[in-house]
Order: sequence, then structure tokens, then C-alpha cells
Amino acid sequence: MPKASLKEMFHFGQELGRGSFATVILATDRRPRPPGEPPTKYAMKVIDKAKCRGYEDHIVKEITILKQINHKNIIKLHECFETKDRLYLQMEYVDGGELFDRILNLGYYCEDDARNIVTDTLEAVQYLHAQNVVHRDLKPENLLMSSNSPTAEIKLADFGLSTFITQDNMLKTACGTLTYVAPEILAGKRYGKPVDMWSIGIIAYILLSGYPPFWAEEEATILDLMLKAKFTFPSPDWDEISSCAKDFIRQLLQPDVAKRLTAEQALSHSWIIHGRKPLAPVEDGTHERVNLRERVGGNLRKHFNARRMLKVGLDTVFAVNALSTMGKLRSPSGEKSPVFDTPTVLPKDEENLQEKEVPGDLG
Repeated sequence: MPKASLKEMFHFGQELGRGSFATVILATDRRPRPPGEPPTKYAMKVIDKAKCRGYEDHIVKEITILKQINHKNIIKLHECFETKDRLYLQMEYVDGGELFDRILNLGYYCEDDARNIVTDTLEAVQYLHAQNVVHRDLKPENLLMSSNSPTAEIKLADFGLSTFITQDNMLKTACGTLTYVAPEILAGKRYGKPVDMWSIGIIAYILLSGYPPFWAEEEATILDLMLKAKFTFPSPDWDEISSCAKDFIRQLLQPDVAKRLTAEQALSHSWIIHGRKPLAPVEDGTHERVNLRERVGGNLRKHFNARRMLKVGLDTVFAVNALSTMGKLRSPSGEKSPVFDTPTVLPKDEENLQEKEVPGDLG
């Protein structure tokens, strides 16, 4: 029996996102399903092989990792398809949008909401680290909301920079997004799982204030602050944030990796544990249900919109961009990846899919 073509299996709709090698498209399953059951929607990541020449090992590694992991707070890979020119990754689709957009659209947002986001992220990272996987690009843009429900969960996405690690195989490739990169990477040292924990510390700081802990007008100054781990909790933005939350952040933004919290330790920190109990005023006079929406939302709009207009490219993936001229980077192709099972190969007529159904000019 001949295999069904991709256009017979899925209806392709709107573009959801675009990257250097791939486009993500909303795909609705056309295959038979039980009576009364609505069709399932997926996020189909379409990878242009021609545009990722020289980075094949990274695509292989990403797929290998996605095929291995299965966690409620991580976007799931359902199936892979391959044609002569493209790879198709059938990913879980979530319609809750990006984390920042959710915060900006809320009428009420408090410290407890921030803690819930951090807890979901920690649980995903704890699972990854137990599988000896380091994400290496944790940032709010890669934290998606599972739905538009007030109780929606975080879903960790984008494993393009993730890799495997063992105790005897520390990493050396400089990569990540500058705002969230650990100082050991900036210093050109070998590194491991603690880099993800540093990124979570940055995310927690932003969730409670609306801006990152390390910021200046000049990129060189930002790098210096990050390398020295010099940051504060300025008034009035942090006046109503609990001392417990500040301690949590300090223990994650710890330049000494031996002293930085692991995922397990972070999940056992009193700030996280406190969120599993009924909320009450904490000992320092702050209250974790104070509405932070106006302040945090205003800072998010001001800080991150301004940074998008800067030409220094602070939020680019600097393994291939931002710091390459500073002599601090190694080629990302220096790390060899494992081999994954061959994905489903589609019939030849799949190469002739009309552009309106599966775009061919992938960015």
C-alpha cells in the first residue's frame, strides 16, 4: 500500500514562526479519527536542507534529543518526515502564546504567578538534566503557554542549541542568547548543566521586575557586569518582592558553579516550596499577591522594545553572530552529535508540494 503524501495527511495553514533554517507552520491532521473527535493541530517545523549545510550535525542532535524526551512541560516531537529537500518535524502545538505576551495581557500578575512559571521551567530542566541534556538557550521567548487558560502550564521549546553532556565531557562551544548566558561561557571556560540554572536566575529576575539584572548602554559594560555577576535589586521596583525570592535569585546568579543551585536544589528552595502552601504575608512585610502587572508590564514594554531597536543585537544567538568579532567563540560545528533513527521518508511527489501548502523559501 503506497504511503500517503504529506499534503494528504495534513492541511497546512498560517505561518507560526520563521528562523534561519526553518519555518513553523500550523498543520491540521487530516488522517482518520474517531467520530466526533476534532482534528488535532500541530506545529510543523519545515527545515530547508540547503540552508543548513554545514549544520547537519546540529539538526541531527536536535531531533535526537526531541525523540528521547517526554515531559509535560516540554514541547513534544510526535513524528519526523523527510524528503529530498526538506525535513518535517511534527511538533506539539500550543496556542497560549509566548510568556511575555501573556504577562502583558493579564490584568493581574503577582509574585506567586512568577514563581509558578519558574517552577514549571525548573521541572522541565530537572528532567532534561536527568537525561544528560543541556538546553543552552533558556529565555522567555522559548517558554510558551500551553493554552489561554489562567491555569496554563509552561512548555519549553526550541532545542536548536541543546546538546548531550556527561560528567567526563564538559562543553566548550560558546552559544546562547547574550542576556541569559552564564559567565563561564563568556569567559571561554568549559561548562555544563549549571549554565541552564544561571539562565533561570535571569528569567526569574525579569519576571519579578520587567528587566534583566545586567544592563547598560554599552555591550562591553554588560559583559563586564555579567562576568563579575554584579547586580542589585533597585528600589522601588523590588520593594514589594519577598526576601525569599531575592535569595533564590542570588543563589542562581552565583558565578561559582559549585555554589550555584542545581535544578533539584532550586526546587527545594524555600521560595519554591512556599508556593506549594497557602499564600500568606511573608516575614519581611511584602505580600506575594501584590499586583505587579502595571510595573512589570511597563518595564517589559520599555526595556525589551527599546532593545529590539538597538543595533548591537543583544538578543541574537551569539554563537554565530554577536561576539564572533571578539575572538571569544569557537565554531558550533566543533561538537559531534549522535546518530538518530532515519525519519519517515515521504514519496517523491512530496517534493512538488505547492508553495501555498508548504512554503519553499524558508528563512
